[in-house]
Amino acid sequence: AAFLEIRFVSSFGEPLTIPWVARESFDVSGARIWEPPPAGGANETGAEGATLIGPLPRGVTTLLVDAPPHARTRLRDVQVTGEAALLDGGTVKLTPGAVLHVDVVDGSGTPIAGHQVFLDDGVPFSPMMLPPERTDANGRVTFGRLGPGRYRLRTRSLRRCGNYFLMMARSLDSSGAGAVHTRLVIDGTVTLRLMSGGVPLIGTLVSVTPESAGPAPPAWLRQRQGSPPWPFPVRFMDFAGETPCTGVTDENGRVTLAAMPPGP
Repeated sequence: AAFLEIRFVSSFGEPLTIPWVARESFDVSGARIWEPPPAGGANETGAEGATLIGPLPRGVTTLLVDAPPHARTRLRDVQVTGEAALLDGGTVKLTPGAVLHVDVVDGSGTPIAGHQVFLDDGVPFSPMMLPPERTDANGRVTFGRLGPGRYRLRTRSLRRCGNYFLMMARSLDSSGAGAVHTRLVIDGTVTLRLMSGGVPLIGTLVSVTPESAGPAPPAWLRQRQGSPPWPFPVRFMDFAGETPCTGVTDENGRVTLAAMPPGP
């Protein structure tokens, strides 16, 4: 096992004592390494006010600082090989963070109140687990204290397509400062026409799924032999995004699918 030593400072350069850093450890195939409590985890204060995080098992440890009023900050992944007992994490500056405002509307631009929106870290294997928020009467939901980096918004369609709601996801980048505004349109209609050699394809089943691909796997991840082709742990809500909207073409080769949000 090893310890990671990091010096945390405020945006003004003042030293900070961080008593808790969320962390999770994995082997190089992506399997979570179980650690006994209080892993993930209480820290110690080392020399010159530095924060000692650990003990860390062999493998890869992902870390997140969540210390109000500072921004939630994802730290770089740490690879523990056992060759060194003390790893130098350098100095990390914690800023107040950015505020994200998300406006959720239907296909006509009308705000949707009470709609659930998820915000995930855009980097896989993240210890960040934010509770979902619901839009207010103006169709707006706000997430605060965002550190710099990429994030992923997820929500469901306004209406069902058949028996299922569709899941949609959008990526966005935060500079870690100021206010970020984005708009999610969660309803729409798409009409497709299928032809072959100028002849309409009648009675053809069509399936359409909104693009909701997750982030790319990290460079350190190795695919386990014989394992499923999922690059890293997938949350339940991601599977919902795989549910397609289906329909059958008419005598003109056309099919209209409702509840389809705009986008890829």
